[in-house]
Amino acid sequence: MGTALERNSQLEGQPLEGQPEVRSRRRDRTPVALYATLLPPLLWMTLLYFVPIAILISYSFWRLEAFDIVREFSLVNFQTIFGNAAYRTVIVRTVMTALGVTVIDAAIASPWLFSSHAMAAAIARC
Repeated sequence: MGTALERNSQLEGQPLEGQPEVRSRRRDRTPVALYATLLPPLLWMTLLYFVPIAILISYSFWRLEAFDIVREFSLVNFQTIFGNAAYRTVIVRTVMTALGVTVIDAAIASPWLFSSHAMAAAIARC
């Protein structure tokens, strides 16, 4: 293990006597820089993904009368969806299609994932 002085100098990032100084490849980043980097995509995703989903969910609890949206809480839309066999069939087909696409995508992506991991590991060893 070495003496306490050697361990202390290793912790401080200073090279020991007779050893070359090794510079880290990683840049020192402050958390503020990290958050500043994440802010634009987070704002973009909030505006173009979360806000429309919130609007869509709020519309699902309002009712429609003569092509006019009545803004009062109602579960009529959900009664229509779950009460009609045609809607249930469409929902089941949609979910099955989504699951099938997900499985096919995972099957296509897995070999690429493993090959890219192997290539990255080989490059890191060089």
